[in-house]
Amino acid sequence: MTRAVLPTMRKQRSGHIINLSSYAGYMATPGFSFYAASKFAVEGYSEALAKEVKEFNIRVTIIEPGGFRSDFAGPSLATEKGELVKEYTEVAAKVEGYSAARHGKQPNDPEKFGLALCRVVAESDPPLRLPLGEDALSAIREETRQVAAELERWAVLSASTRFD
Repeated sequence: MTRAVLPTMRKQRSGHIINLSSYAGYMATPGFSFYAASKFAVEGYSEALAKEVKEFNIRVTIIEPGGFRSDFAGPSLATEKGELVKEYTEVAAKVEGYSAARHGKQPNDPEKFGLALCRVVAESDPPLRLPLGEDALSAIREETRQVAAELERWAVLSASTRFD
């Protein structure tokens, strides 16, 4: 879709591309590795694309939703859970618990998702990343804190590879 719209956006020197990721595109969760991998790919693609099209006044926003009341935590997880049970019983149990605890009880309203999306599209200076839901915002903040702490902990080793 992006390839289809970019020539027109470049020609008109404006546009806004919205890509759907997840807070799982910012941090991975056991039992959802393939899902996280696909969302990490969306994040990397979108971040590079944003830098590539900036000179054309084209904006890119990555939407990183948390749990919205949808089928995500329900029957759509059946295949994933079935495959995990064979080899990863502990992880499969966590996915099963996640499904039981969350399905139909996700904290975020899909109608409000649409309203937030309309608002970000109307912004003259939209964000590159927009977590939607307090759960997504909290998870991404915590992941950012953990990454910053790990960078600090290993900074000396990281910097040790420079030529003398």
